[in-house]
Amino acid sequence: MKTSEKKIAANRSNGKKGTGPKNTLSTRYNAKKHGLLAAGVTELDDPDEYQRIVRGLDESYAEELKKFFRRRMALMMVRIHRAERYDAEFITSILNPCLYDGGDDPLEIVGRRLVDPGLPASIPHQFFEEVIKYQRYEVALENMLFRARSREGGPDGAGRAASAASCDRYHHP
Repeated sequence: MKTSEKKIAANRSNGKKGTGPKNTLSTRYNAKKHGLLAAGVTELDDPDEYQRIVRGLDESYAEELKKFFRRRMALMMVRIHRAERYDAEFITSILNPCLYDGGDDPLEIVGRRLVDPGLPASIPHQFFEEVIKYQRYEVALENMLFRARSREGGPDGAGRAASAASCDRYHHP
């Protein structure tokens, strides 16, 4: 199939617009900051735990995955409760701000005495961005795991054909 002249012109035009940032000083070491996506076991990891997981997968693939996913579900449930609590605390902190005596400008607090500390949230909102960054990596890693599990054919390792056949059994009498 031949590429049209219009498509070639559009590609050339887009290519002239840019191929990325000219100055990468602020981003060149991003991948080296935390090691979450490292290719292998790092000094942050426990090599004995890694070997235990490999042995567990070799011995009982389905059981090892069940244990892992139960732990992940429990962690997700704890995080959901945490998010609900942070949400409530944040709203409460807005509705019950710190109060200072005197002054016309409520934002000017220098030289004023704190009258009521209000009800501040346990984690200030400016720290959320760091938490969210690591949660994004966690979600990316889980997605990689789910894709790998899907290629393996689920917990029994039987492949996609077996999964499709079992689905057909339930959908077709």
